[in-house]
Amino acid sequence: MQQKKTLFYTCVNEKFWAFGLIYPIFVLNSNPNALVEIGVENALHFKHKFKHIIDFYNKNYPGRVLFTGVSFTRMTWHGLQKIVPNTVRFITQPKTKADYVYIGDSDIFVDEEITPLHLKNIEENGLDFSNIVRPGKKRLSGLHFIEYDKMYPLPSLHGLNLGKQNDEEVLYKLMERKGLKIPGENIKYRPPHGLHISFYSCTPFETMTTQDKEVDFPGWLSFKGSPHNVSGQDSDEAIERYLKMRYSEPVKKFFSILKPKNVEIRRIIQITDAVCYYYQHAISDEVKNGQARG
Repeated sequence: MQQKKTLFYTCVNEKFWAFGLIYPIFVLNSNPNALVEIGVENALHFKHKFKHIIDFYNKNYPGRVLFTGVSFTRMTWHGLQKIVPNTVRFITQPKTKADYVYIGDSDIFVDEEITPLHLKNIEENGLDFSNIVRPGKKRLSGLHFIEYDKMYPLPSLHGLNLGKQNDEEVLYKLMERKGLKIPGENIKYRPPHGLHISFYSCTPFETMTTQDKEVDFPGWLSFKGSPHNVSGQDSDEAIERYLKMRYSEPVKKFFSILKPKNVEIRRIIQITDAVCYYYQHAISDEVKNGQARG
């Protein structure tokens, strides 16, 4: 019997182009039956600028990676409206068809097979989809696993302020409009399935100008006892999985085809490596476990 396939779908504006190029290599090498589609702002320019990377995926993973053009604006009665960038992935139907779709963040380096884990969560808890509700809010999280035919076609977007509403709130409303069961607040299963590289929102180290405690915030790596660590992810294990994949032959092959001008992609990986080595060797076990917080 042919194994069912999961489509990993996300969208990137120009600011996140580099993440959109890195994202597929980690997904494909941790999820053997995965397909990847990246919705891209200004797709013609993107495809011209990164032709060598797109060619790499087409040659080494034929039929499994697709970069498509998407709009980060829409026309309304009041004129052209900019859409909240994180919302675009939830209101755009991908061109690739699969049995399941996992809509997530482009800046998470996925390093484990996700489909069996989410199907188990759905079955054990009688869910229509695998996600969590933010405590005390009508919001789902931004990591959303669901049957493709339950997600699409999308319901009407009428009445949604896509220029201002939080993306997680929009997703909540879409699931309500589809008539799907919203998970109860007792459902806590929502792993990141890898390292969340919050390159533009959080610093990875304690600094002189912010109140960040050592790598303890929603992105990057959260301590076990941190309220930011929603899923209880063990950061040491996440780092080990990342480094194992980072230096695997397929991933090394991907980085070998980068050109000197692909500085931003290289910078993201170099800083991620540095954060992982810092966390492994410079932070005590007591601090990691939340036992020595000041």
